[in-house]
Amino acid sequence: MNKTIFAIAAAACLASCSSTKRTTNSNANISIFNEWYIETIGGQAIKDGVNPFVALDQAASTYSGNAACNMMNGKFECDTDKGTISFSHAVTTRMYCPDMETETTVLNALGQVSAYSINNEGTMTFTNNDGTPVMTLVPKRDIDGRWLFDTVRGKKVRTTDNVPFLEIYSSKRRVHGNLGCNIYNATIPMDFSDNAISFANGQMTMMMCPDMETENSVRTALQEVKTFKLDGDTLSLLDSEGNTVLTLLRD
Repeated sequence: MNKTIFAIAAAACLASCSSTKRTTNSNANISIFNEWYIETIGGQAIKDGVNPFVALDQAASTYSGNAACNMMNGKFECDTDKGTISFSHAVTTRMYCPDMETETTVLNALGQVSAYSINNEGTMTFTNNDGTPVMTLVPKRDIDGRWLFDTVRGKKVRTTDNVPFLEIYSSKRRVHGNLGCNIYNATIPMDFSDNAISFANGQMTMMMCPDMETENSVRTALQEVKTFKLDGDTLSLLDSEGNTVLTLLRD
């Protein structure tokens, strides 16, 4: 009887002490060794217009990312069994941006981190020695990042002085880009259970450019988009009937 109990306990211990701490959300098992967008610091949301992130490389025990203005990198120590993590002082590039406040806050917060946890929705929380939340982060999804418009209704997008692009930040349900002339921003409803997405509420600047044809065709097509499909580095945006109205290539 005692041997049976010991065997069950040993098996449970082995199952819980895997080399990578994971938790399940609706999409996939999330590992801490991932690329993460920083959402809040000290309970305050990151300002619009900046997108600091940190990427954790398990093999090298190094981190890299963007602190809001400058690129950063350094070393980290992580014990996935105990849920502890700490970061070395970051080495950064030396650019100056109009708003350096967020970057200073990010770098200071990383220096306070001593532990982490990941909830069922995939949000990671960094805490300090007192257990107080320092930072919350969300994993980068495949759809996130900068995409260049390639085709509109099967026709190649014509090159203009302003290369048409979209930057997608799924955790914030937000996009930013340029449609060929004007700056474009939108808050986008997204549902990853059925790949639903909509660009109906986009806002744009009101410049006039010599060639408005590209922008007008891209803007009109965006308003028809209902779902998306990812195939490697190609993003297809489809209308309500499943027809591809736009394709974009990862930059």
